Amino acid sequence: MSSRLRAALAALRRDESGFSMPELVTVMLIVGVIAAGGSMLVEVVMRQGRSVVERTDAMQRGRIVLDQITRQVRSAVCLDSATRSLVDARADRLTFYADLSDGSRPLQRRTLRYEPAARTIVEDVYQGAGTPLTFPVTPSSSKVLLQNVSRDAAGPMFRYYAYTATTPPSPSLTLPVPLVAADLQRTARIEIAFAARPFGAKDDKNAVQLREDVQLRNANPNAARPDPTCT
Repeated sequence: MSSRLRAALAALRRDESGFSMPELVTVMLIVGVIAAGGSMLVEVVMRQGRSVVERTDAMQRGRIVLDQITRQVRSAVCLDSATRSLVDARADRLTFYADLSDGSRPLQRRTLRYEPAARTIVEDVYQGAGTPLTFPVTPSSSKVLLQNVSRDAAGPMFRYYAYTATTPPSPSLTLPVPLVAADLQRTARIEIAFAARPFGAKDDKNAVQLREDVQLRNANPNAARPDPTCT
């Protein structure tokens, strides 16, 4: 081995220099900033993913119940030739006669109501019996259809509309609630609206607004007088 090579190797062995303290501090600061940014990014992604899951949950539960409600309201029928289908109509409560059977069972009187204190939508069923048909004072059955519900944009759960005098007639005339007897007879369209919150949520942050229109089956827009009738 040449003397120059031996001298170079000896010099390398004697060189014990490393990073200075300012260099180490700078590297640590850079690593800390990168780690903090990565943590924030992970947190944002997780929060957005949780929000999507919550809204999907609220949409699924709310849509099922909205379909149940619209099906019931579409089943509204006259009690007899002189008694219209709607019994009582308020902002957060609707009572009506309904036939969800194949016609082999007596009619029912049903109430759909929003309970703001409990934040629930409740269904009450009064089973008719006898001739003439009578209904019990207390519900034959009651069931909570949906929990953790809020009003749609602070509005009512039910809105009611009658036909206008325009040609062709349109069921777009808003009726004031609670409906008086004359307006109960005129109601041709009912709008149902509420906001479903995610399960366990304490606010409306990820609530889903749901809305549906129901045209009452005994309202014929082609009739000379389109207001609902029982004939």
